[in-house]
Amino acid sequence: MKKRCKRTVCALLVVMLTAAFLTTTQGSSVDSLQKDIEELQEAQEQLQQQMDSTMDQQNSLQDQLNSTEDQVNQLQKQQQEIQKNIEELDAQLGQAVKEMNDIETQQQAKQTEIDAANVNLEAAQEKEQQQYENMKLRIRYMYEQGSQNYLSVLFAAADAADLLYRAEYITNIYQYDRKMLTQYEEAKNTVEEQKNLLSQQYAELEQLRAQAAEKKALAEQLVARKNEELQKNVNALTAVKSLAQQYQEQIDQREQIIAQLEAASYQTSVQQDQALAALTAMLSQSQDAQREQAEAAAAQAVLQKLAEEEQQKLNSEGGYTLKVDPNTLFVWPCPSSTRITSNYGYRLHPIYHEYRLHNGIDIGADMGSAIVAAYKGTVIGAGYNSSMGNYVMIDHGQGLVTIYMHASYLCVSAGDYVESGQLIALVGATGDVTGPHLHFTTRLNGNYVSPWNYVSN
Repeated sequence: MKKRCKRTVCALLVVMLTAAFLTTTQGSSVDSLQKDIEELQEAQEQLQQQMDSTMDQQNSLQDQLNSTEDQVNQLQKQQQEIQKNIEELDAQLGQAVKEMNDIETQQQAKQTEIDAANVNLEAAQEKEQQQYENMKLRIRYMYEQGSQNYLSVLFAAADAADLLYRAEYITNIYQYDRKMLTQYEEAKNTVEEQKNLLSQQYAELEQLRAQAAEKKALAEQLVARKNEELQKNVNALTAVKSLAQQYQEQIDQREQIIAQLEAASYQTSVQQDQALAALTAMLSQSQDAQREQAEAAAAQAVLQKLAEEEQQKLNSEGGYTLKVDPNTLFVWPCPSSTRITSNYGYRLHPIYHEYRLHNGIDIGADMGSAIVAAYKGTVIGAGYNSSMGNYVMIDHGQGLVTIYMHASYLCVSAGDYVESGQLIALVGATGDVTGPHLHFTTRLNGNYVSPWNYVSN
C-alpha cells in the first residue's frame, strides 16, 4: 500500500511541476524534454528486459554447464571403473600369456621327447631288421640241411663221451635258435611300443597346440575388449568436455552482455538525470517558482513521511537500529544479523564441491528478516532466476551496483528509487542455497569487488 502511495505521490509531483512549468514557459521545450524523458524511460525498461532475459539465458547455460560438468564427473568415475576393469583384463592377459609360455615350454619338452622317441624307434627298427635278417639266414640253413644233419652229428660220435658232447652241442644250437627267436620277438615288441609311445606323444603335442591357440585367441579377445572399453569412454569424455567448453564460452559472452547492459543502464540513468535537471532548471525560471517550490516541498514532505513511517516500522518490528559505516555512509544490509556464514573470496562450493570465487558475503539470518538498501539508488533489477533466487539490483551511480540474493519476498520493483536503509526484501532460501541467508554482492564498473570496501558489521 505504501509502495503504491509513493508512486502516486511521485506521479503527482511530476504532474504538478509540469503543469506549473506550462503556465510560464514555452510548451514546445517542455514537450521535447518530456519526450526525451519518456524515451529514456522506455530505453531503461528495454535494457532491464534485455538484462533479465540475458541473465535467464545465462542461468540456463549455467544449469546446462553444471549438468555437463556432472556428466564429466560421472564419466571420470566411469573411467576409474574402466581403469579397474582394464587392470583386471591386464591381469587376465598376463595370466593368459604366462599360460601360453608354459604351453610353449611343454611343447618344446614334448618335441624333445618325440625326437628322442624317433631316435629310439629308428634304433629299435634297425635292431628288429638285423634280428630278422639273422633269423632268415638260420631258417634258410635249417631248411637246406634239414633234421638229418643233427642225426648224422650224433651217429658220428666215437664213444659215449663224444655222444654226450655232441648232444650238448646240438642242445646249445637249439637254445641259441630259441634265444634268437626271443630277441627278434622282443625287438619287434619294442618297435611296436615305440610306435605307440610316439603316436601318444604326437596326440599330446596336438592337444598342447590346440590349448596354445585357445589361449592366444583369449589374449586377443582381452586386448580387443580393453581397447574398446577405453576408447568408448575417451570418446564420450571428449565430447562432453567439448560441450562444457561451448557452454562456458557462451556464459562468458553473456557476462560481457550483462556488463554492456549495466554500462548502457548507467548511461541512460545519467541522461535521465541530465534531462530532469534541465527540466528543473526551466521550471525554476517560471513566474510560479515559489508555488512550484511549495508544491515540491509538500510532495517531498509526503515522501519523507512515508520514508519515516517505513523506517519506524522496520525499527519497531525488528527491535534493532540501522548500522551505518561512518567512512562510506553505507548501511548494513541485514539489520537483524551480522553473522557471516561465508566470506568473499575463493572457497569450496557447498553444492557443486569445487573451488569457485564467492563473489559476495553470506549473512546468516532467520527466514523473513528484513533486507534494506545499503545505499540510495535506482532499482534496475527485481525478479527471480534459478541460481540467485529472488534478487534485487540497485544502481547507486558512478558504476556501483549492489545485488541482494535468495530473498523470500521482494518489496520493490524495477525502476523504483530507494533510500539508504529502506526495506527492499525479506531473507529467504530461494535459488542455489543450503539454508536461509542474504547473499550481498557489490559490482564496480562491471566487476565483482569485496563488499567490505563499503559496509562493516
